[in-house]
Amino acid sequence: LLRHVLGSTRTPPPVVGARRARQIGMQGRLLLMEEALEIGLVDEIVAPEKLAASVLEYLNGLLELPPIAMNATRLDGKAHLIDVLEGSDDVERTTAAWFSDETQTAMQRLVDSLTKNKN
Repeated sequence: LLRHVLGSTRTPPPVVGARRARQIGMQGRLLLMEEALEIGLVDEIVAPEKLAASVLEYLNGLLELPPIAMNATRLDGKAHLIDVLEGSDDVERTTAAWFSDETQTAMQRLVDSLTKNKN
C-alpha cells in the first residue's frame, strides 16, 4: 500500500536516500514489491482483495487527525520538493523528454510487456 501517494509528506529522496532515488530514477527500473517495502517506499504489501478495506482504514485514520496540523505537516514535508522544483531550470526539458515519441514508445512497450506477463 503506497500511502505516500495518499497524502503523506515524504518524497522519494528523503525516504530512500538521494543516491538510491537517483539510481532508481536514472535506471527507470521498476521495483519489486518486497524491495519497495524494504527501502521504505511503501508501508506495507496488501493482497488485492484486501486493498480497498486497508485504504479505507488508513483514510479514516487520517480523517481523525486535526486538519490544521495535518496541512501544516504536509506543507513542511513538501518544502524540499518545492525547493527542488523551483530551483530547477530544466523542468520544461525534462517534461518534454518524458512526452517525446521515443519515451512514449518505450513506455508503451513496458505496459505491453507487463500486460503480457500478467496474462
